[in-house]
Amino acid sequence: MLSQPIEPSAEIEADIRARLGRVCKQYPTDEFNALVRQIAAIRVKYETRHADAFLAAARTLGSQRTRLSSGK
Repeated sequence: MLSQPIEPSAEIEADIRARLGRVCKQYPTDEFNALVRQIAAIRVKYETRHADAFLAAARTLGSQRTRLSSGK
């Protein structure tokens, strides 16, 4: 399994702020910040799981190719 980041990076939070800024402009600042942090945390978890699934698929494919090339 890949190592999981503890907290989302500032870049991820900045990206989310930029995307939601106009839509959520009437949110109070503290609520908007909490929303951004929550979305960022979910995004990091999703990206980590996606990377783990890709790695698992690559390992499976690699082991299948090894078995096919060895004739077993």
